[in-house]
Amino acid sequence: MGGSGKKWWYVAVAALISAVAHVGLLEVAPHISLDRLTGGTVALPAAAPAAPLPVRRLNVRLVDVRDRIFKIRNPNEDEARTAATVGAELDQRARLLFESLGLTAKPKPEARLEGLGAAVAPPKLTAAKAPEPKAPPPVKIVEIDFRSLPPGRMSPGRDKTPLLPRQELAAGAAVPGVAGGRGGTGETVALALRLGDLPDLPLRGSELASLQGRQPIPGPESVNPLKDALGFSSVSGRLENLVAVAVTVYDPGAGEAGFFRLDLAPNPRSGRLPTVPKDVLFLVDCSGSISHHGMEGFRDGMLGALTGLNPGDRFNVVAFKDVSRPVFGRLEPVGPAPLASARDAVAGYQRGGLTDVYGCLAPWVQETPSTPAYRPLNVFLLSDGNSTVKNSLDNDAFLRQVVKLRQNHVSVYTFSAGARSNLFLLDLLAYGNRGASLHVNDEDAFPDAFLTFMKQHADVLVADLRYRATGDLARDIFPRQLPHLYRGDTLSLFGRIPPGTEWLGMQITGRDANGGEQELVLRENLRKAPRGDARIAVDWAAQKIFYLIAERVYAPTPEQTSEIRRLADRYKLYVPYL
Repeated sequence: MGGSGKKWWYVAVAALISAVAHVGLLEVAPHISLDRLTGGTVALPAAAPAAPLPVRRLNVRLVDVRDRIFKIRNPNEDEARTAATVGAELDQRARLLFESLGLTAKPKPEARLEGLGAAVAPPKLTAAKAPEPKAPPPVKIVEIDFRSLPPGRMSPGRDKTPLLPRQELAAGAAVPGVAGGRGGTGETVALALRLGDLPDLPLRGSELASLQGRQPIPGPESVNPLKDALGFSSVSGRLENLVAVAVTVYDPGAGEAGFFRLDLAPNPRSGRLPTVPKDVLFLVDCSGSISHHGMEGFRDGMLGALTGLNPGDRFNVVAFKDVSRPVFGRLEPVGPAPLASARDAVAGYQRGGLTDVYGCLAPWVQETPSTPAYRPLNVFLLSDGNSTVKNSLDNDAFLRQVVKLRQNHVSVYTFSAGARSNLFLLDLLAYGNRGASLHVNDEDAFPDAFLTFMKQHADVLVADLRYRATGDLARDIFPRQLPHLYRGDTLSLFGRIPPGTEWLGMQITGRDANGGEQELVLRENLRKAPRGDARIAVDWAAQKIFYLIAERVYAPTPEQTSEIRRLADRYKLYVPYL
C-alpha cells in the first residue's frame, strides 16, 4: 500500500478510537463527584436509573485537506470583474472631470420661435449655400525599401514589388474609372452609351440646337440640317431627317493618331416614325442575398415601371430565387387587367431563400419569338448577380453560356444597388448582350434611377442597329455592337483615327416598326470637323479596355491582359476587373 493508502487508514482508525472514547466517557460521567472542585462536600440527590441510550449509526466522512486549501479559480471571471470595476471607476472620474470643465451643459438654441398657436413663425435664417463638392484626397502610396528592414522583419511570406516609377497626383486630381464610377477616385467614363441630351460641345446646325432645347427647327423638312455652307459633311438615307448626328475630333498633334466621337440622337421630327412594338420581361431577384432596403427598392421601381409600358407592348414579370415564378404563363398584351395582376404580385414580393441567377435567366434568353413579325425582347434583370445555390456557374462560364443561348432579338439590361453586387457579372452580361448596366450605391436612390432609365428606354425608334465603317477606322471603333435607338437616348461611338486619315465614312442600319430597313450614311471630313478635348481619347481607351475585358471572357488570348494594362497606364484609367 502506498503512502496515500496509509494516510486514509490512519484517519479511519483515529476516528474510531475517538468515537469509543466518547462513549466510555458518557458511561462514567454520572459517577464522578464534583466536591473536590468546589472545596466542600455537596450532597447530590440520588440519580434516577439511567435509561438505555439509543443505538446510533456511526458515520465517518473523510475530508481531503487539499480541498480546503486549493480552490478552483476562474481567471476569466476575475478579469471580467476587474475590467468592469476599472471601467466604472474611469467613467465616474470622466464624468466628474467633464462637470468641472463645464462640458456637460446642453447648448442653448441660437434661434427661437416667436408667438403661440397660429402665430408661431419660423426663425429668420439666411438661405444656406449648397455644399461645394470636395476634391478627393491625393493618392498616396506608402513604400518600404525591403533592403532597409532588419533581418527579423524580412519574412519570406511578405509581398515584394519591384520599385517602379510612379506618377504622383496633385491634390484634388481625379483618377477616372472604367466601370461606372466603382473604384476610381474621380469622375468616370461611359462604357457604351450616354443617356439624355447630346454633350455640350461645339455642335453644328439648327437641328442640334433644337435637340438641346435652344430654338425650334427652321426651314422645310427636306433640308439637311447638318449640311452647312462649306459642304464638308453630308448625311443621306431614310434616317437623315429623323436623327441628329455630330462628329467631334481630338487631335493630339505631333503626328500622333487622333480620336473622334460620333453622337447619334433622335430629333423632334422623329415623332413621324412610329414606335417599334416590343416585348418586355422583368426578372426580379427575391432571394435572401437581396437586402431589406434593396427589396423595397426593387418593388417600388417595378410598380412605377409597369405604368410606363406602351399599349403595343407585351410583358411578363418573373420573381426568382432558386426557381422562377412568372405572373403569367406567357407574354401578355399591356392592358388594365394584366397590369393590375402584375402590380398585385410585385407588391407581395418578399426576400428569402437561395439564388440561381443563371438557371432563372437562361430559359428566357433562348426562347424563340412567338410571332413571325420582328419584335425585340428587352430583358430587365433586377439582381445583385450573386448565385448562392450549390454548383452555380462561375462568372466566365455564366457569361459564355448566355451568349451561346441568346436569340438575336434579345437584349439584356441589368440593374443593381448596394455594395455587395457582382458588378463584373452584371456589367459584362449587359455589355455582351446589346444592353446597358445601371448600378447605384445608395439603395434608397434605386427607384428614381430605375424609373428614369425606363422612361428613356420606353420607345424604340429603330431596332437591331448595326454599323459599318470605311478603311482602317473600322478596327478601332467601340462599342462593336449597338443597342436599339430609343427616342430618349443618345448613342455614342468612339474611334481612333490613324495618321493621315482624312475622311470618315459610316453606314448605320436598323429595323423600323413595320419591319423595313432604316439607313443612315455619313461622310465626314475629319480635318474640318469641330475640335474637342483629350477626354475623347480617354473615353475611347475606356471603351477599348472594356471590349478587351469582354473578349478575355468570350475568346481569351495571352495578349489581352497586357494590352489592357498598357492602355490603363497610358491613359491613367482605373480598371477594376484585372
